[in-house]
Amino acid sequence: MRGFFAGSTLVQDSPQQAQHTIAPACGECGLYKTCKSPKMPVYGKGQKGVMLVGEAPGQEEDDRGIPFVGKAGLRLRASLEGLGINLKRDCWVTNACLCRPVKNKTPDDSKVDCCRPNLLRAIHEYQPKVIILLGGSACRSLISYSWKDNPGPALRWAGFQIPSQRPNAWICPTYHPSYLGRQNSVLLDRMFDNHLEAAFALKSVPWDTVPDWASQVEVLLDTEQAVRRIRDFIKAQKRTAVDYEANALKPEYEGFKILSCALSSKTLGTISFLWNRKTAEAMEGFWFDPAIEKVASNLKYEDRLTRHFYGRRPRGWFWDTMLAAHHLDCRRGITSVKFQAYVLLGVGGYNDHIEPFLQSSRGKKINEAELEIEPSQLLQYGGEDALYEDLVAEEQIKKMETFQQDR
Repeated sequence: MRGFFAGSTLVQDSPQQAQHTIAPACGECGLYKTCKSPKMPVYGKGQKGVMLVGEAPGQEEDDRGIPFVGKAGLRLRASLEGLGINLKRDCWVTNACLCRPVKNKTPDDSKVDCCRPNLLRAIHEYQPKVIILLGGSACRSLISYSWKDNPGPALRWAGFQIPSQRPNAWICPTYHPSYLGRQNSVLLDRMFDNHLEAAFALKSVPWDTVPDWASQVEVLLDTEQAVRRIRDFIKAQKRTAVDYEANALKPEYEGFKILSCALSSKTLGTISFLWNRKTAEAMEGFWFDPAIEKVASNLKYEDRLTRHFYGRRPRGWFWDTMLAAHHLDCRRGITSVKFQAYVLLGVGGYNDHIEPFLQSSRGKKINEAELEIEPSQLLQYGGEDALYEDLVAEEQIKKMETFQQDR
């Protein structure tokens, strides 16, 4: 039985947003007590509007109070000079940790998190149009803020040009030059130089006005209204992204139930509605019309649920954003619609407040979505999933076409 408040309502502001609105924690890590140049200020004049974020000062940087003057710094400066870039004149330079760690150790996550407010303050003050993240600590510092926690290693991110909405700047992760020195790879060196060149080629912020895509979702709690809008999509026969929300991963599980469905089309907008007898009857005309090109993320899920519910396979599959992501870049951990929405559209984490209830508890196959997620929040989430699938597919198609033209 649902409580007086749904669980998703109780936690909607806690997991992701709250940790980045607390008071700055600078000093709690204690590193300022053991270095010569504590809380090293931002360096450089930034004439090209580009901010570089490193890991932390090393011994030489700490001794001189200037970033990137050691061995790794000389490697970075050489690459920039090859592009006609002067570090001091053209860039602003800072670090994920402003103080040198003891014995030059890689700062652990807690120290990076303590220093994050300093980076955010610098971004707010200098308003860079491009932010180049050098290595894993820099990625954790900023991507944990603009996307979600625990972004993973720099190798997962290197080479992307992310049109971040928060902040409104291009986020361009790449390798730390000290990593290049350890690897001694001609290929990685070339990739690093290419990443820098691509980042400096960006001439303006990604968004004149940051889009509010979430507000475009029509949350339809009224069944009759939902049926009318479903029929609009069927009649138009336009390419449409579709997304189910259910209480389990597999329809064969006892107690399985489709909870909602969402449709998104560039011309028809985005709708999200509860799944019941009437909406299911209306959706039959959508699923089995081959003239409607259908888009999904990991479409085998929607395909399997549809076959289980109706007893026959849907027709008109056109695009799977997960397969396309893998085709464009075969690295692990980058194919989900959440990841793709971030790297292609700059969309931050939009499911933090309900994600705990979408996951099955250990030993259970049925999740708590129906009991703990308030219906309008579930529909909003499903609608955003479909909307971003549609937008991601559009960007992927452009990339595929560019790839074919370049061959």
